[in-house]
Amino acid sequence: TDRKFKGLVTQIASSNNGASVQSALANTSTDVTNYKVYVRLLPESYSDLIGKTSYPFRPGMSASADIQTKTHTTVLSVPINAVTTRDRNDTTKAMKKNADGVAAASSADDLDVVVFLLNKDGSVSKAKVKTSIQDINYIEITTGLKENDEVITGPYDIVSKTLKEKDKVKVVDKKELFTQQK
Repeated sequence: TDRKFKGLVTQIASSNNGASVQSALANTSTDVTNYKVYVRLLPESYSDLIGKTSYPFRPGMSASADIQTKTHTTVLSVPINAVTTRDRNDTTKAMKKNADGVAAASSADDLDVVVFLLNKDGSVSKAKVKTSIQDINYIEITTGLKENDEVITGPYDIVSKTLKEKDKVKVVDKKELFTQQK
């Protein structure tokens, strides 16, 4: 069933159990690393089951869990795929390339965490930001943005590698983003 229970994490394994699990969805792949986590269920979350069945839970049972680690309320957040890094010494190119045409690695000290903003004329400007906690979809922005700033989000490759300041963009609905023009 889709019953939800509350509990407290009592132990997290220090290493993953087995290799990464790869799942392919459409044209993307996701690497998931699994860790054994022990959760002590809070009796008040299953008190209605006591007496109805002799053993509602058994040793060794497994479950999928959403583990809440930290929360902030009433904060400014943006979609995770709107946040990227850029070389702070190179304002014109998304990434420097070496002689072979391959993107050269920059040290973390040479990178700024940025989002791209939509200007009124349809052009893009870069805003250096500081981030905090994140969930699976959104990341908190602590400095660098104001409420109602319009951030650019879209395909990972475009935001993280191609987009640069002064580029012109067209705002489209999310469902139109991947449709081909005829």
